[in-house]
Amino acid sequence: MLSNKRLRLEALDTSRPIHFQLVNDILATPELSNHLRWQHWPDIPAFMQWSTTLDVWAIIPNIPENDGQQQQEGATRPRAAGIVCLIPDVPNKAGELGLLVLPAWQRTFVSGNAIGVLMQHCFAPLSQGGLGLRRTEWRATTLNEGSVRLAKRLGFKQEAILRWQSVLPFDKDGEHRPGMEHEHPGRHTVVLAVCWEDWEEGAFQHALQAQMQRVK
Repeated sequence: MLSNKRLRLEALDTSRPIHFQLVNDILATPELSNHLRWQHWPDIPAFMQWSTTLDVWAIIPNIPENDGQQQQEGATRPRAAGIVCLIPDVPNKAGELGLLVLPAWQRTFVSGNAIGVLMQHCFAPLSQGGLGLRRTEWRATTLNEGSVRLAKRLGFKQEAILRWQSVLPFDKDGEHRPGMEHEHPGRHTVVLAVCWEDWEEGAFQHALQAQMQRVK
């Protein structure tokens, strides 16, 4: 488990009721995966099969018992907020981060803290229980402007736009060549990254902490 005072990241395990409900909530909100390059998941077995190809954590917000307002707000939201994942590139000491947050927890402290906690784990040395990575990536379709804005707020630097980088399933939002709407849509991918030297800069840490300390 990875954690800070705002939330904890638990390895996804649908034998746990909170995690099982989380996956059900994700499947009941198919628009969450409109911009992903993978096909929509039809059921829990398909979702769990997909999850075996990467590292996935459930995001569990911590609601302080002495904070009446947050207790009231938390009571109206799902107990688990979403998932955060890492697609590891072990030989190159790198990894791609991913994030899905349920609508009730969007525009709160959840996104910044989930990514911040995972990045701390990514860049911490092996001797401290981390992964010792040199590079983390954030990839998003050019159609998902909100994802790109979030990455930049968290300190990721845009490096490239890979045009027509992926062929998408028919049910996904994508680009079409003029007059070729019968084809599978394509995806232009924005590549953003934080590398080890960025991670160690004071300015980057300040920007990240500002996002992690959001009140709501």
